[in-house]
Amino acid sequence: MAKKKESKKFIVSCRINDSEMNILQKRARRDGVSITQLLRNSLDFSDSHPRRQGFCETKQAC
Repeated sequence: MAKKKESKKFIVSCRINDSEMNILQKRARRDGVSITQLLRNSLDFSDSHPRRQGFCETKQAC
């Protein structure tokens, strides 16, 4: 029996700078996934590794 594909109802978007995009591209390439999948995977990772959200000196989330 074929798996039923989960429907996606929501689109989340944000603006990022060149540096942040380069980071996403490098990590996605390193892991062999799309940027979309990389971000979805980060949701799973954040549940298993809670951390305090703050901002680094570069004003990026760290």
